[in-house]
Amino acid sequence: MRVCMVSPMPPPYGGISHWTSMIVDHAATKNDVSISVIDISPRWRDVHDTGRMKRAFGGAIQLVRDALRLFFQLVRRRPHVVHLTTPGGMAVVRDVVMLGMSKILGIPSVYHIRFGRAPALLADHSGMESLLFCLACHLASKVIAIDAATYVSLTGSGYENKSQLIPNCYNGASLPASRGGASKVVLYIGWVIPTKGIAELLDAWKTIERNDGWRLILVGPVDAAFKVSLEQHVASTAVSFAGEMAHADAMSMLAEADILVLPSHSEGFPNVVLEGMALGKPVLATAVGAIPEMLSDGAGVVVPAKNTPALSEGLRSLMDDPDRRQLLGRQARVRAQERYSLDSVFLSYQALWRSLSRQ
Repeated sequence: MRVCMVSPMPPPYGGISHWTSMIVDHAATKNDVSISVIDISPRWRDVHDTGRMKRAFGGAIQLVRDALRLFFQLVRRRPHVVHLTTPGGMAVVRDVVMLGMSKILGIPSVYHIRFGRAPALLADHSGMESLLFCLACHLASKVIAIDAATYVSLTGSGYENKSQLIPNCYNGASLPASRGGASKVVLYIGWVIPTKGIAELLDAWKTIERNDGWRLILVGPVDAAFKVSLEQHVASTAVSFAGEMAHADAMSMLAEADILVLPSHSEGFPNVVLEGMALGKPVLATAVGAIPEMLSDGAGVVVPAKNTPALSEGLRSLMDDPDRRQLLGRQARVRAQERYSLDSVFLSYQALWRSLSRQ
């Protein structure tokens, strides 16, 4: 089984690039599947650089380069399936080009939706992103939804015969043993950018900060100017920025932490939440993307996005109740093992690829 994966690889580290690396490494242990990668990671700009003109110009150049790379892959290697991941936004232009190319050359394709705004795009038929996204879904042979809301929207928008719900996964073999429980650390892991809810998190921390040893540690890349503004916003020795880390080092910190917090404004199916669950950590996150599904039935605490009081109350309730933290952690670990292990989810990918190759 030859699969051409169109997806970012680290660096920079992010949820989709981490997933890609994990899937490629796991496939290398199998005798019946071979994955080649068209790495679409935009290394020509910093993760904090969101200027539209620079992104549009640089993205156009990268689109031409990546489309040529895919063309040569399709012609020379003749993969059985093209598997393309998308974060939405301006990337839908690339998605249409590459899925259209695969269709013209007769190669089945998988369109893997990795963001949480898909239901809104499927309901809106006026915006350019919405129109291009729907066209990409039309061109693809199969569309993967990572959360139930996206799957329901796809099936209700005429894509019921090509849609499949497959959640994200975690690699338990790459995780350290959980060692937390008494460190009094609330940990955030991810890009330290405004859309991750960092300002709300620091505002919430100011309302609950006390002198009993609790600390808030933020792990992830942060723009120097944004870091200065955050440090001025919360002048506290109980808040520290650990910067970008290798995945193994970040997981070691998570293994020793007491609480994992993710206050994002938007998410798809965040890997860090899965990893926190697998390590038996109580997770507090916002109700975006697949997070409400992941943490349902007592597997974590979910609060509204962009809601500082709710975030503050959620943190305070966990910090004050060690028994509840242990209960949530145990339930989270069981849920992760039963639903999101790499072995079981990879089998779903393999079955999908095989069905398309037979077609």
